[in-house]
Formats: sequence, C-alpha cells, structure tokens
Amino acid sequence: MGRQHSASLASLALLVAGAVPAAELPLIIPTVPAAAEEDGPTMVAPDAPSLEVRMNTCTDVAPGTRHTCEQQRLFGKCDAEYMTRYNYCAKTCGRAPCKACDDVQPTSEYNCTQQAEFGKCGESWMIEGGYCARTCNRLPCPPSKQEMEDAALAYSKQQKKARGEGAAAETPAPAPAPTPASVPAPAPAPAPATSPSSAPAPAADSGQAGQDFIPFPGPQGPQK
Repeated sequence: MGRQHSASLASLALLVAGAVPAAELPLIIPTVPAAAEEDGPTMVAPDAPSLEVRMNTCTDVAPGTRHTCEQQRLFGKCDAEYMTRYNYCAKTCGRAPCKACDDVQPTSEYNCTQQAEFGKCGESWMIEGGYCARTCNRLPCPPSKQEMEDAALAYSKQQKKARGEGAAAETPAPAPAPTPASVPAPAPAPAPATSPSSAPAPAADSGQAGQDFIPFPGPQGPQK
C-alpha cells in the first residue's frame, strides 16, 4: 500500500511537469485489505469467528463491542442489511444455520397457545427445550412492541446518565478560597533620643545623699 501511494505521487508529479503524457501514465488501483472487505462496516471483537465460520456454524457474534446481540434484537436490527450480510447474531435472531423462530409444542395434548394460557412460558423445561418460542415471544423470535419500547426507554436513560457522569468528570473542581494573610501588628515606635544638652545636671554632692545637711562654721581662731 505504501509503494502504491509513492508511485501515485510520482506519476502525478510527472503529469504536472509535462514530462509524460497522461495517456502513458500507468493506471494504479488501490487495493482494500481483506479484513476491511470482510468486516469493514463494523468493529467486531478481535477474537470473533471469521465470516466463513459464521456462515456455516451457529454463532452469536455481535456486530460491534458497543451493543450486544440481545440489544440488537430489542432495537429491531435483526433484519438489517449489515446484520444479514455478515450473519451477525444468528443465534439470537433465529437465522440460519441456527435454529429459526418457530413454535414447537412440547406435547401433542396441549398446543403452544394453551401452554401460554397456562402460564408455562417461563418454565425452565419450556425454555431449555426451546418450546413455543414464537408464542412465548422468546429467543430467537423478534421482540414484542412493548419489549422494544421498554428497551429504548432503558437505553435512553442509560445514555443520559453516562453523559451526565462524563460532564461531571470533565468539570474542574472549584479552587479553594484563598486564606487571608495575617496582618502583622505594627512595631512600637522607638523612644525619642534625649539630647545631652537637655539632660538635667546632676545634683552636687552635699555630703549625705538623701538627707538635709546644714553646714556649721568651722572653728574660729583665737581672738585678738
């Protein structure tokens, strides 16, 4: 595929340059891989049986990994072109080579309508034996209108819930409010410096600090 792409580009370059007439350019037809031809319209599971196996063996291969065969049946897709072409969900849809939707009555005494009236459609021996599948509206028969409506409603609710959860996951969490920073208390103003000239002069030493002291005259000399 890569060599063909390179050859196509080279031919186009020659044609644009006028070096080779268009009639002499080789015709290059791109090939499609076999896997794309087989299961191109869908995305089947990687381990699903091949188309050849599905056509010759009773299998129940869903057309994709998003919906199951039972969902395809409830959506009314069993007869869709892509389902029949690739024989998807053959067992669930009652398509060959699997067992088709029919009414096999368990005994000759009571038919399927009577079995349904007796409330026997849900009995294990009826389900395991595949009896009265059409009358009991059981696989591989098409669903009833009520079943399809219920399935559509349930699927719609499931999709809305999934979209809501996805939106909630994508919404960023609100950022926490910033914590206000604490304002420091103002520093006390420094005491004004005292000038040396304004400082009071120290008191003269009177002899006895803290006490009143009255000086007396000293001794007088001899009188003349």
